[in-house]
Amino acid sequence: MGVEMLQNMASIVWRIIDGKPGHEAQTSGLVQALGDRVELRVFDLSAQTFCASLFGFTFGRFAPGTSLPKPDFIIGAGHRTHLTVLAAKRAFGGQSIVLMKPSLPLSLFDLCIIPEHDRPRLGANVLVTRGVLNPVREAKTASADRGLFLIGGPSKHHGWDTERILNQVDGVLAADEEVSWTLTTSRRTPTECVKGLGALEYPNLNVVPFEETPKGWVAEHLETCGKVWVSEDSVSMVFEALTAGASVGLLRVPRLKQRSRVYTAIDFLVENQQVLWFDESVELPDANHSKRLGEADRCADFIVKEYLNAHS
Repeated sequence: MGVEMLQNMASIVWRIIDGKPGHEAQTSGLVQALGDRVELRVFDLSAQTFCASLFGFTFGRFAPGTSLPKPDFIIGAGHRTHLTVLAAKRAFGGQSIVLMKPSLPLSLFDLCIIPEHDRPRLGANVLVTRGVLNPVREAKTASADRGLFLIGGPSKHHGWDTERILNQVDGVLAADEEVSWTLTTSRRTPTECVKGLGALEYPNLNVVPFEETPKGWVAEHLETCGKVWVSEDSVSMVFEALTAGASVGLLRVPRLKQRSRVYTAIDFLVENQQVLWFDESVELPDANHSKRLGEADRCADFIVKEYLNAHS
């Protein structure tokens, strides 16, 4: 049975959520990509406590699913969802899918979608991705005359150097005067840096502080901006920009550790010429969509082929 036929048969998805926006963005990206290929009915269920999940897994019970149609897929991201996913599968069946490296043995799940920087052990039920999945779609109307700065802040992996950030942003603006730039910050951006960015005087720059951006603001701007500069600490934003198909540059910030899976992810993109350091060029080339990361689409294609077409 082909995808055309499958589109007339709704697959049931139980999406286990833990309340963390980053985790929910990952599962949303996968579910959205699946929904582009086949008809879905999606039910969001909150992750249970450890004790409730362990009880359900042990005895084959999952009360939240009692009144729902049986699932074809049970999808979760984040350690707190893993045992709930298994409890739901034990009680009602379906294919268990987890995003990111699980805290439990990989063999317990039907499919583990794991970013390569987590160095997963390869296996028949492991699908390795470039970075984590996200719900950003390919930008069909992006323009090389529109650009976006995404500025993060200090984290457990990165320190911060406000002067260096300001100098890099200033360097890009001075070199790329024909581009209409929009810049936004994050909740992690230090106050002094926000003030410094706001004081930059360029007629082609519009600064929009994080507090003034509604939900979905970044995704909306990625649809129209062909060039994106991201501070290297904002790894998820780097992958979102690449998913949109933009030409992406990295603003350097201090690294706090000798090694980190976060650094590995960024360095791999650099080595594969999918992003450029500010030091290498202050002017980004026009977007090359052949370098676009469509990982949610690739994962959805795999799932349709292996679990829907193969079993129809």
